[in-house]
Amino acid sequence: MTVDEYVRGILADLPKQLKDAFDPQRVQTALGADVSDFMEQGRNMSPTYPRMPQGTKLQVVKGNLLKAATIYNAPGNVSRTTVQSSQVTFEWGVDLAVIPYARIHEYGGQTGRNHAATMPKRPYIGPAMKQFQDTTMAKLIDTLFVKLLRGK
Repeated sequence: MTVDEYVRGILADLPKQLKDAFDPQRVQTALGADVSDFMEQGRNMSPTYPRMPQGTKLQVVKGNLLKAATIYNAPGNVSRTTVQSSQVTFEWGVDLAVIPYARIHEYGGQTGRNHAATMPKRPYIGPAMKQFQDTTMAKLIDTLFVKLLRGK
């Protein structure tokens, strides 16, 4: 096999390998652990409610936000990978049409009846994505290159 044939083989296999390396379920699993950690840290930041004592922790009622942010294909989960040629687009987050309160948890602000409650920002998506880009992304790319170089 010539070098030219070898390189052509790698390039021909690149779209499939990219799609496998950035499989939405695989990426969602990697991001899920980070999201859980950041959400748990945020639970300790208490909202200010007009009729509740200061320091009251945020309560998890059904866990829909956590599920949507951590579990692939859970209601409200957005996790898509698109590969066009050698370009990979990954979309990830929480569908605000399904879980509209996800935004107030991430950015904070006034909420509740007549906007009477002040919710501190408790970012979980942004920090998890940053951590993913700083650590996990490099591992996925390394694995992809090893597979490409081995021809598998």
